[in-house]
Amino acid sequence: LANVDPIDVAKTIRGLNPETTLVVVVSKTFTTAETMLNARTLREWIVSALGPAAVAKHMVAVSTNLALVEKFGIDPNNAFAFWDWVGGRYSVCSAVGVFPLSLQYGFSVIEKYVISYSVAGTSFSG
Repeated sequence: LANVDPIDVAKTIRGLNPETTLVVVVSKTFTTAETMLNARTLREWIVSALGPAAVAKHMVAVSTNLALVEKFGIDPNNAFAFWDWVGGRYSVCSAVGVFPLSLQYGFSVIEKYVISYSVAGTSFSG
């Protein structure tokens, strides 16, 4: 979700099945108002369809703030942490970028990207 417009949210989740949906909450600090509003909206969508226990199976986080991830209701074991000095949503080479891209394109494609990125002399960390 790119914004908090309720019409966009409704359009985005229309046709999705909560039983087969994985929600990835990407927030460096887990405090960004818009991101957390969307996360709460999708948590409510999952809970209303599947019950509170479903959050553990259908929501994961990418964050530096594992305490707030856990307070939100996501098991910290389902969080992809990264260092607080990594550049948040703009870093393709941290869990912020690599994890969602891996879901979209498959790990084998991202692995090739990481190798070519490293070979090009750019450090890959985070």
